[in-house]
Amino acid sequence: MPTLTTTHHATAADYGDRTVLTLAAPTTRPALEWARAIIERAPLPLRRGLPPGWRVLGMDFAAPPAAAVPARVLGWPVVSEAADLVVLGAHSRLGFDARLSVAVDGHRVAFATAIRHGSRASRLLWRAIAAGHRATVVVMLRRAARELGDPSESGTPRS
Repeated sequence: MPTLTTTHHATAADYGDRTVLTLAAPTTRPALEWARAIIERAPLPLRRGLPPGWRVLGMDFAAPPAAAVPARVLGWPVVSEAADLVVLGAHSRLGFDARLSVAVDGHRVAFATAIRHGSRASRLLWRAIAAGHRATVVVMLRRAARELGDPSESGTPRS
């Protein structure tokens, strides 16, 4: 049976979490496709709420001029991309430096968040919303797994 595990880790970032979804069958889809399925095709009410939530965090994903547009995932610029790993990154006017990454490896898809706080306000704000962020990631990963070919995904989150 597929499983879903979330861990919290200390890295160079002030905050980090990683949620790993174990699929019933191995995936052959690249990390960017998973990132788009997880974030851009989240359930509509959730997807509509993401950009306003990011604005509360001080992130503004206003579209740059067309010639300067890097690859983006629901506004998040793609910082680096390989078949097995995509990293999205943004900086906020409140002091957040955030990275979202999606990694794929056979039967596993991992979504990780790493945040550096540039201010006390960003630290306090993130502390208030971190649990909701982790729960949202679980919902988004499960939905993406169903979309991308693992309809049996029904694992229970484990920390």
